[in-house]
Amino acid sequence: MLTNPISASLVECRFGSENTWINMGWYASTIAVDPVDPDRIWAGGVDLFRSDDGGRTWGVASYWWVEPTSPGWVHADQHALFFDPRYNGTTQRTLYAVGDGGVFRTTDARAPVGMGVNALCSDDHSGVTWEALNRGLAITQFYHGAPFPSGDAYLGGTQDNGTVRGRDEDGHNGWQEILGGDGGYVAVDSTDPRRVYAETERFGFQRSNNGGETFGFATTGIVDPPSTFLFVTPFVLDPNQPQRLWAGGRRMWRSENGADTWVRSSTSLSGQGEISALVVSPESSDLVLAGTSDGRVLRSDHATATTGSTVWEQTRPRNGFVSWLAVDPTRPLLAYATYAGFGGPHLWRSEDAGRTWSALDASGQLPDMPVHCIVIDPDEPRRLYLGTDLGVLVSLDGGLSWASENTGFANVVTESLTLWRAPDGQLVLYAFTHGRGAWRVPLQPAGGRPGPPPRQPSGRLR
Repeated sequence: MLTNPISASLVECRFGSENTWINMGWYASTIAVDPVDPDRIWAGGVDLFRSDDGGRTWGVASYWWVEPTSPGWVHADQHALFFDPRYNGTTQRTLYAVGDGGVFRTTDARAPVGMGVNALCSDDHSGVTWEALNRGLAITQFYHGAPFPSGDAYLGGTQDNGTVRGRDEDGHNGWQEILGGDGGYVAVDSTDPRRVYAETERFGFQRSNNGGETFGFATTGIVDPPSTFLFVTPFVLDPNQPQRLWAGGRRMWRSENGADTWVRSSTSLSGQGEISALVVSPESSDLVLAGTSDGRVLRSDHATATTGSTVWEQTRPRNGFVSWLAVDPTRPLLAYATYAGFGGPHLWRSEDAGRTWSALDASGQLPDMPVHCIVIDPDEPRRLYLGTDLGVLVSLDGGLSWASENTGFANVVTESLTLWRAPDGQLVLYAFTHGRGAWRVPLQPAGGRPGPPPRQPSGRLR
């Protein structure tokens, strides 16, 4: 009950026909003791609770499932509790709660908490009120992101904060949640920006036909259970034909009609992994590469004709988690693969469209740390950018040597990089980080020649 009380009381609260138990103590768990009363104990799980008798009985002090405008609302999944250093239990009663939704504050940590079953069903029974302090923090944990074709709007999937959309005109604090749950991969149809794709955990795939204002599920034809997909499932749009989409779990899936329907495009994968990375060659829709969570790289030269009985070619450069795949836009046989985790080379190159691979950092060119993504400068393909646990790295020699990209990015886990070209030719690199929001920097043209002024300011977006 101290983890997620609403799930434990669905019947009593008339919200469902069966109570459930959800074990999240491994993730959402914290405890704190009132500085001036050792019998007054706070505990955090999905919600917040307080005991006033040394832990014998507990009351509810926050509610994640009510409207955010409710005074009792605190975003779910609690990780830390801090009393104000001046706390005295009388004139100063401030407590801070930190979790997946940022930082919340109550100025009366001794207000009555909700007791009994009825308190689980309505926040009217708790006297503890909360205020969100999430302004200007720039701590959003993105999994993936992409700009709209206009470049002045962008969206991304986030950890436990859904899919969010930002616009230049709305500023750092103007992002809006447009789809709930845990966000994941996102995409915008370059030929029709009203068509937006997003997902929730384990390929809860959805499509919007109005630029992200509303969404509906778009998984017709996919019969595999959610457990066969990664928590954050990769999907991509074919750059040659955006109405064609690819996704993968324990097998490959393809849509030819903008996700109206999906068809099987491979047999079930061998090994223990699921699809963890995807890329379609910008030169040929038939060349598709897929990485897996157990280190394999699958490929097909006839991808658009694959069916549920197709066995894809595969190789295994190393054990580990294939985090990203990229194909050189000027040399379709040249491909790159990145690996997350620790131990072993993290960047691999193929010169035969994914049939064989060689490590680019076998001699320590990169620190032993997770590498999450790679992008290739289309104007100067020897210029590569990596998203890593230490931020963005850049190579000017095709991956033989690397340097920290310090032109405006945060030194933080960078999960997703994407390039956008302005109508005047300016290239802009977007970085979506796991803990410091989203960033954008205009790139200097190859050779260091001054380029046109950027259409947008550089730096932090959220």
